Amino acid sequence: MIVVDCQPDEWFLLRRADEHFMLVFSGIGYQPISVATQLDEEQVAAIAMFGKAACQEIGNHLADMFLDAYDISDSDEAEIRAAVDEWSALNA
Repeated sequence: MIVVDCQPDEWFLLRRADEHFMLVFSGIGYQPISVATQLDEEQVAAIAMFGKAACQEIGNHLADMFLDAYDISDSDEAEIRAAVDEWSALNA
């Protein structure tokens, strides 16, 4: 899994083979949270067409809707967080 694009402290776009994921940072009041989800074909197509603008829109939507079920496996979430940690360490 690799980081494809990001807006640090807001969202990270990641890819593993043909699968795309997004890690979004948000919060409730002063409580920070993060949401990891696998993107669907429509979201991936929007990103291919509109780039960062689509990532920002999808990220905002996910942050607003984080209470909905955006379930991914524990192993996918761990892989996402490891890729983001690795990217952050290399780009610090």
